[in-house]
Amino acid sequence: MRFTIKLKLALAFAVVIALSMVMAGFGIKGLATLDRAVADLADEAVPRMQRTLELNGDLLSLVRTEKNLVLAATKEEMERQDALLLQERQDLQAHLAKGEAAATEASKPRWAAFRASYQQYILAQDRLREAVKRGDRAQALEITSVQARQLVLDAQKNLESLIEL
Repeated sequence: MRFTIKLKLALAFAVVIALSMVMAGFGIKGLATLDRAVADLADEAVPRMQRTLELNGDLLSLVRTEKNLVLAATKEEMERQDALLLQERQDLQAHLAKGEAAATEASKPRWAAFRASYQQYILAQDRLREAVKRGDRAQALEITSVQARQLVLDAQKNLESLIEL
């Protein structure tokens, strides 16, 4: 059988069209996979990261208020800072509860580790508050400079591990 130029051109275009369709199929499949990955990222990782960063901000705000409590010059300022400290604790607890409620099975141990280090920090902070109320500024400075600082660093490491998930 003899192929004419017309038939050869038709076959060549048919092969090019078929190869283009195969490449388009692979491209569509790749885009669908990418879309699922981005959707998973937006649905799970981004909200977890937002909650974690929000908790870190709450923790740093709590530390700043603690320092202000230790440095308070008057009884009124001390009482105001103490009330603010308690309010910030409640805010952090609320954000922590939201994070734990939305936690996956893989992240639950890390949330529990953050809660444990945070609770140790709260115990140290309660000792600090009592020292400030007694007027024992030296002990309050010791607690905030050494004990509480290390506990905050531990809590921040636990928060960083949540971001890395």
